[in-house]
Amino acid sequence: MLKIVTIKPADTKGYLTLGCLKDEEKIRLTVDEETYLQIGEPRRSDVLEGENEKAALTASERYGTMLCALRILSFADNSEGALCRKLCEKGYSKTTARETAQEMVRLGYLDEKRQLQTIVKTLANGKLYGPKKIFAYALNKGYRSENVKAVLRELTENKTVDFKENLSILIEKRGKGETLPPDEYGKIKYRYGY
Repeated sequence: MLKIVTIKPADTKGYLTLGCLKDEEKIRLTVDEETYLQIGEPRRSDVLEGENEKAALTASERYGTMLCALRILSFADNSEGALCRKLCEKGYSKTTARETAQEMVRLGYLDEKRQLQTIVKTLANGKLYGPKKIFAYALNKGYRSENVKAVLRELTENKTVDFKENLSILIEKRGKGETLPPDEYGKIKYRYGY
């Protein structure tokens, strides 16, 4: 049961902050105007129970999760999976975290394809990593395997990344211009993911 004490506009346009008492404890809920209308436009001293209470709590958690996701994304690019994991680590429910991550994708804040293209180009052309090592790296960062495979295929087909050429550059660099013994050649290929 939630007893509403105060109602005022939130800092975010289209949202209201409800100061409430829940079991004699003060809590602050931030809900969108649509949810406010859905729960019956409560006034001060009104009590929210049952479905209305649940709707207000869910809307407030969703709002907090969105703000947290935007804060996380302001520091660095994240995959959908990594964002979901970080939101769960912050204490949000897995369902809300997943929905928020999907919303960030829908709004364009998360663009896994663009992120993967940058990662693949940097690792392949900069560090001379092979496709196996890049694939493992991207999976470890939380990207989906089908997205990684698609970006690898796309970049090799349009010749943005040429793994054969990169391997020959790597072998030349590591061998310092000399021919490498077969076992050393195999070790380098394995270490760099070719």
